[in-house]
Amino acid sequence: MHPVTFKPNGDPLKINIQYLGAFTASYIYTLWEANSNAQVSQLSGNNLNSQDDVYPLPCPVAANTGRIIEVFSTLKNSTGASMIGIVEVTVSQGSTVLATISEQETLGAGATVINDMFINLIQ
Repeated sequence: MHPVTFKPNGDPLKINIQYLGAFTASYIYTLWEANSNAQVSQLSGNNLNSQDDVYPLPCPVAANTGRIIEVFSTLKNSTGASMIGIVEVTVSQGSTVLATISEQETLGAGATVINDMFINLIQ
């Protein structure tokens, strides 16, 4: 779990999901309610298009205290050589970057790998 501290009375929060490497990726982004199995929101996307994978978090900003951001990714290496794949999530508050979290995966030739990143929002 990656903790990210934010200002509860500050600007709105957002996340940006990026994939670094020559592989195909799809993801499910879930914002979990604090201390609960309830989902605040769930969205999906991939790296096969030019759309930005940027998502605003709900307001009021303070309501995000204790919530968990989960980015569940499936990474596919369609080449005949091993490679490194990086899943990167940037958490920002307004124009200020609070954290950039990166997790690296080794993708064997033709392999499919799962990555499941968790970020805890704290004050």
